[in-house]
Amino acid sequence: MSLADLPVASGAELVVILCTFPSGNDWGEIAQTLLGERLCACVNQVREVSSVYRWQGEIVTNREVVCVIKSTAARYSELVQRLTELHPYDVPEIVRLSVDSVNQAYLDWVVAECDPGAASGRTDGDGQLDEI
Repeated sequence: MSLADLPVASGAELVVILCTFPSGNDWGEIAQTLLGERLCACVNQVREVSSVYRWQGEIVTNREVVCVIKSTAARYSELVQRLTELHPYDVPEIVRLSVDSVNQAYLDWVVAECDPGAASGRTDGDGQLDEI
């Protein structure tokens, strides 16, 4: 099957967010919390970057990590609120990107993972958790 044959859905339900964090592992702890609360399905740390910006009248240079967070439109407001609470910056960068389309299987997975009523893992039918 080629990529052109994969079912494609509108991207309106998928939310992709860019967020920077101080260099270190703050992002990992926050990612675990967001995932545990089912506010997102996945957080990718892309890489460490050098950021240069104006803050309180001065030009500042810092090392940061860039994260890409995948969630749903239905969970977006709660995600932004919680991310703002947890984030170490006074003014965190939370940028929502527009998604035109997404492959249906990935969208289905994101929606299932962001369902607040879903179980925390898959079971084998006897209540035993299976690794995903």
